Amino acid sequence: MTYEYSQSNVLCVNGVALYAEDYGIMSRSSYHRLKKTSFNQVRRGGNGRSALIEFDSIPEKFKSKVIQLFGDPYEVLKHNKFIDHLEYDQEAQEYYNNYTLDSGDALPEKNKKEYTANATILNGIKTITTKTSARRRALGGSKAKMWDRLLEVIQALPKHTYPHSLPTNVRSLKRKYKTYQEGGYEVLIHRGFCNKNSEKINDNAKIWVLTRWANQVDRCANVAQLFREYNAKCTVEGGNH
Repeated sequence: MTYEYSQSNVLCVNGVALYAEDYGIMSRSSYHRLKKTSFNQVRRGGNGRSALIEFDSIPEKFKSKVIQLFGDPYEVLKHNKFIDHLEYDQEAQEYYNNYTLDSGDALPEKNKKEYTANATILNGIKTITTKTSARRRALGGSKAKMWDRLLEVIQALPKHTYPHSLPTNVRSLKRKYKTYQEGGYEVLIHRGFCNKNSEKINDNAKIWVLTRWANQVDRCANVAQLFREYNAKCTVEGGNH
């Protein structure tokens, strides 16, 4: 990787890339001269590791060549670091694989992948928004306009890897994130798949749902748990809901 953050969170360039003949940024002799006069060497090379040079310590005429070849490091790392915080949600995959619709059918494969990708990304958002170091590495700075930057990197994710359907504006993305934090996997399922329960629920079922939700001794962790228990009860009682 040409760009990376050091352990002290300094944006750096791989030293070898600066003098590699294939790139033509500078000669090896110029590199060693600048190490003495301009460069801030954040990490020494050796033992299989390349030296790291602080990006902002590189003279402008060379820095412009680096950007031309490898792109704006802040933009490049912003996307790469966000992906680093995306851990595929196996639990979500299992949840959607085992989910049964009112019709008795499973969710379509396309939707299973979509909802799992949504959960994976929303989990990543939680990691980044709740940990200062993660936010700084992934988005490059303070909380100011954090959600704008999140939206930008999410929309840039490769759809063949993350076939998500998350909102394309900040306000809706925040609302989706908040709903997911409160309701879990269930709330990511499109209403078109889940619009029958409210129409068919009878008075006894309504009382059960309200009583279960109000139970302060054996509390439901979230709405998703309430739905799971309700569906399990319906299955045991032969679908009487």
